Amino acid sequence: GLVIPYIGALVYMLFRPPEYLEDVRERELEIKAMEERLSRRDLYCPVCRAEVSNEFLVCPVCTTKLKQACVNCKAPLEALWQVCPYCETPVEPSAVDFPTFEVRPPRRRRRAE
Repeated sequence: GLVIPYIGALVYMLFRPPEYLEDVRERELEIKAMEERLSRRDLYCPVCRAEVSNEFLVCPVCTTKLKQACVNCKAPLEALWQVCPYCETPVEPSAVDFPTFEVRPPRRRRRAE
């Protein structure tokens, strides 16, 4: 009489399903939601956070330059592209304007008298 209840638990542990269908569906929904969130990641202006389209060259709200246009076909280009994938035109790297500072000689200190 003492062995019979333990046999049922042992059989259940050997033949139980590794995952429940509800857990599998829930995990798939979570993965799908994460993929959607990641795909929408770059659809905001980095300056004003306004929603922008993938084809925009500038932000319509704050006029921040988002992408460079191809000189031949005017298609929007990604920053790392070296060739336009639409018309095979080589892309010139965009020059970044760094602020220039005036170099002055160091001031001489007055003597304390």
